[in-house]
Amino acid sequence: MTKVEQRQEIRRRLAGFSATDRQAASQLIARKILARPEFRAAKVAALYTHLPSEPETQPLFQGAKSMIVFPRVEMKSKRIDFYRVRAWSELVPGSFGVREPDPERCSRVSIAEIDFILVPGMAFDRHGWRLGRGGGFYDRLLEQLPKSIPRVGAFFACQELTEVAREAHDQPLDCIVTEVS
Repeated sequence: MTKVEQRQEIRRRLAGFSATDRQAASQLIARKILARPEFRAAKVAALYTHLPSEPETQPLFQGAKSMIVFPRVEMKSKRIDFYRVRAWSELVPGSFGVREPDPERCSRVSIAEIDFILVPGMAFDRHGWRLGRGGGFYDRLLEQLPKSIPRVGAFFACQELTEVAREAHDQPLDCIVTEVS
């Protein structure tokens, strides 16, 4: 299957995943990530605000002991910048319909300070490959980060594919967390 076909398949699967099941799965995923040693040891953890079809990240923000940064997409340069967020209310509507840090209320943080990153995506496989939404933002970002920084994907189990279609620029994850694994 092509990436386009894989995205269509995942959208179909997610459409059949009830809001109640999605919320219960999100809670399990959050507990697992909060318990991960690399998350607990992080001084600066990069999260993202979730779309309705993604595992909820607000519980991670609320349960974290480290400094939390969130991405803000810079469309002109096609890059992601990170900002320290101290309260969920500092996140405002931004690119792609997701909440982003308000740059007037949040301070920018260098990616060199990040020592844990949670990565979103449409699908994953057991080899650590992820299918993004097609913009390449996270692949470009991951390429810049040292390989020693834990790259963790949060997904629902229904988003698993046998093999994610990939291209030369795609970047793998170190770990995938779902409600069942």
